[in-house]
Amino acid sequence: MKICNKCHLELTEGEFYKNRSSSSGLSSWCKTCSNIYVAKYTQENKGKIRAIKTKWRRVNKDQTREINQKWREKSKTKIAKSSREWSIKNHDKNLENKRKWNLENKDKINARRRQLYAKDPSVNAACVHRRRFRINGSFGSFSAVDFNLLKSLYKNTCLCCGKSEPEIKLTPDHVLPLARGGDNTIENIQPLCKSCNSKKHTKYIDYRPFIIELSQKEN
Repeated sequence: MKICNKCHLELTEGEFYKNRSSSSGLSSWCKTCSNIYVAKYTQENKGKIRAIKTKWRRVNKDQTREINQKWREKSKTKIAKSSREWSIKNHDKNLENKRKWNLENKDKINARRRQLYAKDPSVNAACVHRRRFRINGSFGSFSAVDFNLLKSLYKNTCLCCGKSEPEIKLTPDHVLPLARGGDNTIENIQPLCKSCNSKKHTKYIDYRPFIIELSQKEN
């Protein structure tokens, strides 16, 4: 048994932390008192503690990297689970962050893609194949003439950002994406610039102020 110098309670030795510098080999405070003190000190000195930790990491970069690497290796399952939960809970925010990063790092992404395609051409072929499969597996088709007519009817303007050609290059966007079961007909197409088309991704967003049925117009 041992008496805590803080709360003066007589407790078993298991209620005290080990302390090699002490003659008894145990801390003079019990675990409860020690934990309360540490929690209070941490709460009152957050800035000071953060500054000390930051300074230590800067001085010991290699050791910090090694510690972080060991923790990641040990906590792979925990990290993956936490990441999945965050992604599900913050789906829209996650997509927006990815799109923002992609827009700000186009050169880096293109360089990585070129490097990857050069190393394994089948990767690029697979992407093209999946796109063609979605188009071929969808109902309908449209020609370049159809799309040019559609652009002219909307005054060659991107229906999302409002910019016009030749300032931007208009591309055909599927209002209801092919990946979500949309048709590959001109009635499911809206003219968007490359940037807006990329931002829209696989969302269902109809920017058209009015819908033009070209098939009926031609008749």
